[in-house]
Amino acid sequence: MFLFTLLFFFSVLLNGVLAAPAHRELAKRCNSNLSKPTPTTTITPSSSSVTVTSTSSIGLSTIIPSSSTPARYHSVPPTHTLPSSISLPSAPSINIPPVAPAPISISSPLHIGSLFAALFPQGITRNAFWSTAAGVIHNAKPLNLESFNVVSTTDIAAPRFALAPDGSPSVEAKIAKGTYAYKNGPSGQVGLDLYANPLETELANAKELTFSYSVMFSENYDAVKGGKLPGIYGGNSASEALSCSGGRRDPGCYSVRFMWREEMKGEAYTYLPSGPDYPENEQICNVPPFSTCNDEFGASIGRGSWTFQPGKWQTLAQRVKLNDFGQKNGEMEVLVGGVSMFDLKGLTFVTTPEGRFHGIMAQVFPGGHDPSWAPSKDQSVFFKDFSMVVTQTY
Repeated sequence: MFLFTLLFFFSVLLNGVLAAPAHRELAKRCNSNLSKPTPTTTITPSSSSVTVTSTSSIGLSTIIPSSSTPARYHSVPPTHTLPSSISLPSAPSINIPPVAPAPISISSPLHIGSLFAALFPQGITRNAFWSTAAGVIHNAKPLNLESFNVVSTTDIAAPRFALAPDGSPSVEAKIAKGTYAYKNGPSGQVGLDLYANPLETELANAKELTFSYSVMFSENYDAVKGGKLPGIYGGNSASEALSCSGGRRDPGCYSVRFMWREEMKGEAYTYLPSGPDYPENEQICNVPPFSTCNDEFGASIGRGSWTFQPGKWQTLAQRVKLNDFGQKNGEMEVLVGGVSMFDLKGLTFVTTPEGRFHGIMAQVFPGGHDPSWAPSKDQSVFFKDFSMVVTQTY
């Protein structure tokens, strides 16, 4: 009996030893299957692929773009569907803040508040424009003599580049006590005398032109009887165009400038063809609130339509559309701060087929031609944002 029990125990032990390798192999296979990742599923639009892989035991998935997938396929096209056994988390909503626009081109310039509208009331076309209004428009020219393309100037009243009271780069016209009409004052302190043509090539075929700038008079400015401010000029030729100022009247030229008057009243000041041959131009003598014409000097138009405010920048603009030769269809509009003061039509500017714009007549001085126009103290007028745009061509 004892022998039988010993043999039975020995056989059980032998079977366990012999079965151990098989058990270990089975366990190894089971463990291997448990650690093996979920098989991948590939969705292939055209030649590209998007791989869907499991990320947790509850079946959540992420979409991973393959290295060869074009950007346009990094999101699964809606025409493809995923296997029902795989679920995807819904994408979270994302609030994307508005993106500031990139710098815009010359044909669509940068707007800075109302200053752009005041300088360019007609807007800017692809024809031609020029401006020193840095920060208001892209590609603005530097405020220096070279940018103006000077036609002529004088030593006693050459442009002076300085900082305005508010620190703005500007052209300063210094006006000494007692000076008038570039007289009775030290050199450099009798005002500004500058003829310039920054759009020389473009003006050769220009029919409508807007010229504008910002102006500031020094604090407590002594207006006395008034003085000249910049504007545009033109005529049949470059030499003839220079004639319309200082009491020189000629049907072969014209000029449209601004003036300050007593009590800092503003007006347009023009030399246009006049007399019996040009009755259409008599309308400028009747523009409210006050206008006056004479046979010797320029015409005062719309005096008091606005008032200059010393110590503050104000933006002036003049739009001139030349008449077709032989027709009375010229136009002149004055705007201050972008607001139209008056808009005249049916005028004559040019009297020959050669009549054109010739640029800027920047004359700044008290006067008048006698001491009754002279200020009682030293003072200055500051200018910046000079701009010019051609809005129509022949």
